[in-house]
Amino acid sequence: LRAVVRSRAGNACEYCRMPQEATPLIPFHVEHIVSRQHGGTGDPGGLALACDRSNAYKGPNHWLNFSGAVHDKSHQVPLP
Repeated sequence: LRAVVRSRAGNACEYCRMPQEATPLIPFHVEHIVSRQHGGTGDPGGLALACDRSNAYKGPNHWLNFSGAVHDKSHQVPLP
C-alpha cells in the first residue's frame, strides 16, 4: 500500500510537492489525509505521501476548526 501511494505521488509530498530527494535524510511518510478518528480511511485514496513539515502543519484535526465544528467537506480539493 505504501508503494502504491509513493508511486502515485511521484515520490513527492502531495501537499507541497517537494521531492523526497530534497530531504534525503528525512523520509516522507504515508499518512491519513483525514485522520481515522475523524472518519478517514486506509485505502489509497485516503492516504497521502507527506513531508515532515506538511504533515506537522496539517496535524491530526485537518477537518476540524478551532471551535471543534466539522468543516463543510463539499469544498474539498483533490490532491494532485
